[in-house]
Amino acid sequence: MFHQALVAEAGPCIRRLAGSRAREMRFHRFLRHARVSVSEMALTVGLRTAERASGRDVLVIQDTSEVAIGGRAARAAGFGPVGRGGATGGVLVHPAIVVDARDNALLGLLDVKVWNRQGGKKQSKRGRALAEKESCRWLEGAETAARLLGKARSVTMVSDAESDIYELFAGRPLGTHLVVRATRDRNLVEGGKLLTTLAAQPAAAHIRRTIPAAPGRKERTARLALRFMCVEIKAPAGLPKDLPQSLVLDAVEVREETTPAQGKPIRWLLLTSHAVTSARRAEEILDYYRSRWTIEELFRTLKSAGFRIEETELGDPKAVITFAGLATIAAVTVMQLVKARDGTTAQRQDDCFEADDTPLLEALSDRLEGRTDRQKNPHPKSSLAFASWVIARLGGWTGYYGKPGPFVMRHGLDRFHSIKMGANVAKDL
Repeated sequence: MFHQALVAEAGPCIRRLAGSRAREMRFHRFLRHARVSVSEMALTVGLRTAERASGRDVLVIQDTSEVAIGGRAARAAGFGPVGRGGATGGVLVHPAIVVDARDNALLGLLDVKVWNRQGGKKQSKRGRALAEKESCRWLEGAETAARLLGKARSVTMVSDAESDIYELFAGRPLGTHLVVRATRDRNLVEGGKLLTTLAAQPAAAHIRRTIPAAPGRKERTARLALRFMCVEIKAPAGLPKDLPQSLVLDAVEVREETTPAQGKPIRWLLLTSHAVTSARRAEEILDYYRSRWTIEELFRTLKSAGFRIEETELGDPKAVITFAGLATIAAVTVMQLVKARDGTTAQRQDDCFEADDTPLLEALSDRLEGRTDRQKNPHPKSSLAFASWVIARLGGWTGYYGKPGPFVMRHGLDRFHSIKMGANVAKDL
């Protein structure tokens, strides 16, 4: 019930989500109940996602984002800091989403962790086991993927620079691969440093890729020089002695060859457990990493493109953590519609909708279609793309002027659930 309310209304106000005093009290009790946990909700959703991943080559993309809580109740309650000793109240959200490696379809949420740091002095990480560090979440994500995605054809974990941790590569589960953006200039067993050794390699190919928009830069097409090589990296000093003293990995570097009008030229160094033996395979690894942008879109959906989770008035830390987990699950549903809008994925409607929603979606499609080809629903009726077109039109998209994003989809879902409620009421009259 809470999930449906979040998807339909997509706002931070519990009173508005509930729609009645009785349901508001139920939602508040649920958020604060000691036996309600984000981990159990995540497991339920993760098992459903695992079913969709069966037989596919999948990417599991994970990342962490700070969610600053700024509502009046949160400030009055003195909600704890995100950072150690910092002044910003809030939580950290760490989702892991599953994407089809072939067509970039968002299959669903595999896991999500939400926590609030306690203030105090930051402790040294030297000599501590990974399980004692906050960064253990990266390895735990890989272990969750290995445990739940056993029926997938292949599983590759994709993550950004924060996960460039030696212990992650050393402890990755058997059969689960990694693609990590490296930030550390690691020592090589044969001597020298990783960055300088790879930079000295001749370019294996020159390719063009779209670089997505980000703060301070517009989307652009970039010409990139591609290099790759197999490397053996040394274990950093100070790690526990039971870890291997070296690891054999493959490194892929892409470097933008021209100076862009905005921002700095792209230079990505990727470390992977996949064997990279050709330029074509190196391009595939690069495209795996580029798929990571999906999780940035998820964070945008969660924070600003409809959900506005940071505006919640909740002040109880337990309630905020539960609410953040629920909102992440709902935001993935919205993002699935965004990713399916072009009809390039093979997803079906039951990835996001109930079976009895199909007649209503088809009736709405007939009503919303216009006279021109661009105002017709071009997708098969059983596909998620068909439903995505309907929801986008309900959200105000005309079929012209760009593609519908999370904000439009969220408004469309709001209208769809209102129409569905009216249809159900009409049946009972």
